Amino acid sequence: MADLFRRQWSIQVGTVRIEGIGAGPGGARTGLDCSFEIERSTRREPNKASVRVWNLAPEHRAALERTRALPVTVAAGYVGAVSTLFDGDVRVAESRRRQAAHRSAVSAHGRLAGTTDDVDYMTEIEAEDGGTAWRSATVSRSFGPGTPVSAVLAAAVDAMRIGRGNLGEIGTLALGDGDLAAYSEGTTLSGQAHRELDRVVRSCGLTWSVQSGALQLRRAGRALATTATMLSPSTGLVGSPSVDADGYVEAVSLLNGALYPGRPVVLASRHLEGSFQVRRVRHVGDTTGSEWYSEVTLEER
Repeated sequence: MADLFRRQWSIQVGTVRIEGIGAGPGGARTGLDCSFEIERSTRREPNKASVRVWNLAPEHRAALERTRALPVTVAAGYVGAVSTLFDGDVRVAESRRRQAAHRSAVSAHGRLAGTTDDVDYMTEIEAEDGGTAWRSATVSRSFGPGTPVSAVLAAAVDAMRIGRGNLGEIGTLALGDGDLAAYSEGTTLSGQAHRELDRVVRSCGLTWSVQSGALQLRRAGRALATTATMLSPSTGLVGSPSVDADGYVEAVSLLNGALYPGRPVVLASRHLEGSFQVRRVRHVGDTTGSEWYSEVTLEER
């Protein structure tokens, strides 16, 4: 069972790993201070993460700043319930020096390590999930008559340099109204890989996004075929959900990696309940502040 008073986190950037445990604002903690803001949605554009780490070792700061496209993984939650919130690649990393000691390195024994002359170094990392492939991947392939739609879609995914994700679980892929499972006259993929992937997916009546470096396919308006997660006051729901002008439900939860795009959710609150799916989630965390929550936008399923 999770300990909802003891936070736990880890951030891996290339070979640099930062991890710690803490009790929230003012509480004892181990590891370097960090914060993160992660935006994930069912849209085709890459998911994004902004990560800040204070007082990395000089050699680690230099390594992050000179190398692009390093893999980034952010995992966080509570002791006994830590989940991966983001898995992508560095787009930009830079460090800034400033006079302030409100954030300091903490040793493995919980003692303040401090910094020379009370100088802090903040390293800020901007990352995307599949962003490099989105901008640069191209494809040029021709397929003969009778080629299955699934084979063409798999080729587009491979050209994007992402994992095939749930492609093999979605069932038979067919064009148009669902009676053509193969290209009778063949077809061609040519141009930016994400545009060609989008064209093929749309022709099958599906939607797609990249989640943790892999394709996520969904039938329009449907949640993923996975177990629903419960969102209620006893499982971390904070305050009362609301309905926005577009009819989507907005809710806030204690930080919860089980809330990810496409995931079915059973919402049970005092004023609103029902079956939904996650359309968008924003995970926010600060090891020294009060921010340690997930904001979700839900749509009916």
